[in-house]
Amino acid sequence: MSRSPRSGILAGGNWIVDHVKTLDAWPPQDALANITAESWGNGGSPYNILKNLSKLGASCPLAGIGLVGADADGARILDDCRAHRIDTTQLRTTPAAPTSYSDVMTDSQTGRRTFFHQRGANALLAPEHFDFTTPQAAAAKIFHIGYILLLDKLDEPAADAAVQRLESGVSDCRPAASVQSSGIPAFPSLPADNSKPQTLNSRLARSAPAAIPRICDVLRRARAAGLLTSLDCVSENSDRFQTIVRPVLPEVDILFVNDFEAGKLTGIDLHTTGKLNRADVERAVRAIVDLGVRRQVIFHAPEAACAASPDGSLHWQPSLRVPLAAIKGTAGAGDAFAAGVLYGLHEDWPIADSLRLGVCTAAACLGSPTCSDSIPSLQETLGLAERYDFRVLA
Repeated sequence: MSRSPRSGILAGGNWIVDHVKTLDAWPPQDALANITAESWGNGGSPYNILKNLSKLGASCPLAGIGLVGADADGARILDDCRAHRIDTTQLRTTPAAPTSYSDVMTDSQTGRRTFFHQRGANALLAPEHFDFTTPQAAAAKIFHIGYILLLDKLDEPAADAAVQRLESGVSDCRPAASVQSSGIPAFPSLPADNSKPQTLNSRLARSAPAAIPRICDVLRRARAAGLLTSLDCVSENSDRFQTIVRPVLPEVDILFVNDFEAGKLTGIDLHTTGKLNRADVERAVRAIVDLGVRRQVIFHAPEAACAASPDGSLHWQPSLRVPLAAIKGTAGAGDAFAAGVLYGLHEDWPIADSLRLGVCTAAACLGSPTCSDSIPSLQETLGLAERYDFRVLA
């Protein structure tokens, strides 16, 4: 595959400082746990992904878009970005809210973590903060944004939903697609000019919600500027996946979803047998493709990753078996996976190679309670596949 002349990854959305505390054990309600270690780290989809790309050694330009508070945490984010060659021109400071932060509580016995989150300045991030007319944006290849469902101003409906629908092209998604014998709608390959969203399955289109979130305008403008759009969700236990995430999918080229999020989008239980059910995952990712995602639905779970395309292709990649003793925390593993995949896609790697780097980067992330401290170079990251075994998929 020939390399695109465009180069660079822009990432916007949640910029968070994680205040990480490691506990001797997770306590029941009203009980006490001891904090055995604490540190600070980067958090939020754009911050984690860009910093991980820098640590992997990505040679392309990296740039952030977002809001931080006029406080010590905000200054810490800006300094950290500059130290990792992340352009901060569109990472603006506001006096109207504190920098967003999360208290991340990590159970040292399991590596699992729980988040207590202050939305802060991220809640003020709006479409007008995204400028895709700059020379840097004009030269970049990929625009990633996350997390939808955790960006208040971008999650809210546009003032005039009907106008927003027409402007975004979502109304073009209403005709029924042809249906294969498997029951999965057949879609044509992505048009060369990347100019029109693909059609939706008529059943899904009839039940599509009327309101269009404001984030749709951001994605539409990014695509109009020639950028591939990438989106990640937050694992919120609500029905907002149907009202907020689903309407924007026709403006998304690359969608990252974990097992929980895929279930919320489709209503398909992916753990019917007590473990990840491969057939159900394939049914779910194909159903999400039917909702209009343009190039790749990229599913990830602790056991494996799977990529689905509108042409019907599926690619599976098992995760690495990292020994429990080597796991210091799981915070940021999903973003580390996304960083690895985006690295490969930016470099025009085959999707199989991109998924392999994704699971290796996620495995590297497990070596620290923070989101990026244990991410090594690209060569060292890929070398984890020699140190650990890949899981065997049933």
